[in-house]
Amino acid sequence: MPSPARSPSRSADDRSTCCSRASGGKSITAHILGGASMGTDAADGVIDTDHQVFGHPGLYVVDGSAIPANVGVNPSLTITAMAERFVARYAARRTSDDPARTRTFAHTTEENS
Repeated sequence: MPSPARSPSRSADDRSTCCSRASGGKSITAHILGGASMGTDAADGVIDTDHQVFGHPGLYVVDGSAIPANVGVNPSLTITAMAERFVARYAARRTSDDPARTRTFAHTTEENS
């Protein structure tokens, strides 16, 4: 017996058009994204290209919050790719011999007290 919420006579295109009208023609997603977008400075975003929150050394955002808007598909691969990029960059800077390069990632107890 067909579900009353999903009529078998309606095509996927019909349902898509219905959803589009219901959302005011805006792109919608069931995935929670945004809230901590990347930027060049605090006026432009919440985190830098190393995922560190502006003004808060040692605090990083490495999840869907860094994606500013609906990417049109399930964002799990995008989130994974961004997290892998962060880890690679973080590890490289933590093991670098150049103190200037590790400055954004390395933090001491004194800086955070």
